[in-house]
Amino acid sequence: MKITAKMFGMYRFMLGIIAVCSALTPFGLLRAAPDDFQILAAKLLPAVVNISVVQSGPATQDDFSGSDSFLKDWFDGDNQPGFEEESESLGSGFIIDPTGYIVTNHHVIEGATRISVRLYDNRVFQAKLIGADPKTDLALLKIESSKPFPFVPWGDSEKTKIGEWIMAIGNPFGLGGSVSIGIISASQRNIHNGPYDDYLQTDAAINQGNSGGPMFNMRGEVIGINTAIISPSGGSVGLGFAISANLARDIIDQLRQNGRVLRGWIGVNIQSVSDDMAASLGLAPGTGALVSGVVANSPAEKAGLKKGDVIAKINNRDLTSARLLPRMVAALPIGSKIPVDIFRNKTPITLQLDVQELPEKTTGDTTSTTQQNAGVHIPELGLIVSPLDANLRRRFDIPKQVQGLVILNVESGSVTAQKGLKTGDVVHEINQKPIRQANDIVATLKEAQEKGHKVLTVLIIRQGDYQWVALTTPPVGSTR
Repeated sequence: MKITAKMFGMYRFMLGIIAVCSALTPFGLLRAAPDDFQILAAKLLPAVVNISVVQSGPATQDDFSGSDSFLKDWFDGDNQPGFEEESESLGSGFIIDPTGYIVTNHHVIEGATRISVRLYDNRVFQAKLIGADPKTDLALLKIESSKPFPFVPWGDSEKTKIGEWIMAIGNPFGLGGSVSIGIISASQRNIHNGPYDDYLQTDAAINQGNSGGPMFNMRGEVIGINTAIISPSGGSVGLGFAISANLARDIIDQLRQNGRVLRGWIGVNIQSVSDDMAASLGLAPGTGALVSGVVANSPAEKAGLKKGDVIAKINNRDLTSARLLPRMVAALPIGSKIPVDIFRNKTPITLQLDVQELPEKTTGDTTSTTQQNAGVHIPELGLIVSPLDANLRRRFDIPKQVQGLVILNVESGSVTAQKGLKTGDVVHEINQKPIRQANDIVATLKEAQEKGHKVLTVLIIRQGDYQWVALTTPPVGSTR
């Protein structure tokens, strides 16, 4: 077909219209984004730091060691680990004000004997640990200088939308000042890392060494602290998780003011409400929290809360998910009196409750011992369990008020392994019967077998979080 000058001019005009329209579409924005990223990265990089930590302990491969660290030579050579050795690990952090306060992860600095911070301009400072909170995996450091430091502001993570662009900056594999781009893949993720999980999920490249580094929105505000990845290989597969800024900001403020975190406590064990139960109470599916136990002499017991109650509201806030209750309670002012709206036998009741401070974990008996508890083998469930003593509480970070049997080992392929039970979990109840000795498990299991019960309902405690697990009752004589 012959193309005339008039046709060619019309063709060029249509191309121009298409180009203008494309610029107004999401795809046009995607194409224009790299210029914005370049400007944003230049603005933010100076406030992101590399953290180098010297730890004293058994020489083991560290998740944050760089490819040129001495640990690589140690494990690639003829030396054999197993005795006390100083080791170095690398992580990330970011400065939150001009006086030099730095946010990072607790696991980055845990056990540190020396903490060094390297800025983007290669200045190095020795950092002081202000405070750390293992429950949320956050820590606050401080460096000193006569000149103000570059810093970045907090953002509002609750306003972050799925699909929104984000930028992560950190120190992956010891390669400092690395920028990666992605989107928010999901929010309010619970990855079972602790009782206060509230993670943003991203497909941006997050790798070992990014821990403690910031996740930014396109306004240059910190909306998350990069903390965890899910990966079969150890490298990024597009499943990265960041602690939400709204959770982190309050924790960091408390660490800055008090050096520790003060949390509210009411003394209840909870689980999710079934859809059928929620419907019968007029609650939306997934909302509310079923009280599975009440701690003796706790605020909840004194207020009249009972096992089987369903908590619908606390302090006039709807409980949209059972797993939100620990965070909501932790944020309550200690010493305050708050209303708790419950359903008991489908009847709405409002109770008044005095909030107390969450009890600190026990320091345990400081008497040294060379004996290691071997535990009791429960072959039918594939478990080795032990009553809790001071040493086991220290070993697994189990608070004094927690009662039950701690799991020392889970056999591969067992019914308990298939359901995700693991070392350090505490078996609190089975079939709503308290478990305090190994014989309690044996007796409860035997009773279930004799009555033909097909399922054992096991209440475990994991890092302060109460969870119900349904196990298939093993047949008589089974060892797996």
